[in-house]
Amino acid sequence: MKSLLLTLSFLVFAGAAHAENGCGMRTQGIDTWPWKQAQPLKDIQGIWKMKTDEGDVFFKFRISANMANRKILVIDKIIDGNCAKPVASGVGYIAVQEKNTVRALISDANLQYQLKLALFDTEDLSSSLFTDVESCGQQVIGISVLQVIGRTKAKDYEPPRNVELSAEPENMMLKKVSNSLDSICKKPTGH
Repeated sequence: MKSLLLTLSFLVFAGAAHAENGCGMRTQGIDTWPWKQAQPLKDIQGIWKMKTDEGDVFFKFRISANMANRKILVIDKIIDGNCAKPVASGVGYIAVQEKNTVRALISDANLQYQLKLALFDTEDLSSSLFTDVESCGQQVIGISVLQVIGRTKAKDYEPPRNVELSAEPENMMLKKVSNSLDSICKKPTGH
């Protein structure tokens, strides 16, 4: 039952993605991404898109602090056409020890998720990981939903300890659509 709940929550978090689209989601184990081939995160800030059956899902990544040993990354998940309020948000950090990967916690209306993400050159990705990766551009962000760590609404909820994830956690691939953080939520200009 817990495994089913985790699987369903991943699908709610990410939305059902097009299986044939490279810039989407695929269920295929936590260690699917070649983390050692992750690129420096200097170009991570901006708007990134993932195709789903419900429409486009956008992730806004903004570096909010640069410290000597760590960078803080603010993450917002925005559904196409609804820029008023992100459907999920959180923060991540880039540590000196793993300078090319981000560990993040993000919350939606119901659950908190632990994510690991990184920037990859598409030429470094195996074609068995995602189909049609070339359609995503020269670089993509790879995300693994590592774990659901708790509920955001129920105060009496205790996250299960050592709960085994479903056999097929979600891995997402995002395509960069803009360096501008305001590009998908611009207000129309009046003449």
